[in-house]
Amino acid sequence: MQYTFKQVASANRATAQAEKGTNWSVYLLYRGLGTVLAWLLLKTSTTPTRVTVVALGVVTLIPVMAGFLPLWLAGSVCFVLAFLFQVLDCADGSMARACGTDSAAGARYDFLVDMFQWGVLYASIGLLADRLGDGGTFWTMIGFAAGWLRLFARVCNDSVPEGESDDDGPKMWGIMWFLNGLSGLVPLLFLSGPYMYLAVIAVLVYSIGDILDALTRVIE
Repeated sequence: MQYTFKQVASANRATAQAEKGTNWSVYLLYRGLGTVLAWLLLKTSTTPTRVTVVALGVVTLIPVMAGFLPLWLAGSVCFVLAFLFQVLDCADGSMARACGTDSAAGARYDFLVDMFQWGVLYASIGLLADRLGDGGTFWTMIGFAAGWLRLFARVCNDSVPEGESDDDGPKMWGIMWFLNGLSGLVPLLFLSGPYMYLAVIAVLVYSIGDILDALTRVIE
């Protein structure tokens, strides 16, 4: 079946609108590109699962590039790969919703890939910081810790039964809405150059805030 761009966009309108209130940076930077890519890929024999596998391959390349490319090039390449992953991550779900094949199993698979991605991103930022500094693994370990905290925060949030919390989410244009939406900007941190260690500190602080916010939901 051939899908028009209007059909693909319409099938994902609710997701895009919800994203405005939960992750504005993903909505602004990746959602539109992901929808266009989904429309183009639906003209081929590619399935959403294949796109997810490609996205997994892309994100797996990031620590390799961070560890072995020349330092003048590594950050830029990692940024491109991280940006591409985000677009692919939007595209696979957009494809599934457009052709009616989205499922709970697909959502779980997407969750695993997404969490793997954050761990890889944070650790790779730390790896670059170590290479730009005196070597060692200090910043890499900090990056791993930040990734673990993000995973723990996600698990805490998912442990709250739907409808049990009275929290309708942060109000648009509020401070929490702004902070929650910053995660889509993480790929830009690969362009921090000699200040990469500050990028590691930033993701650690952000992850700590993420876990504190998640724990307040759990103990309410």
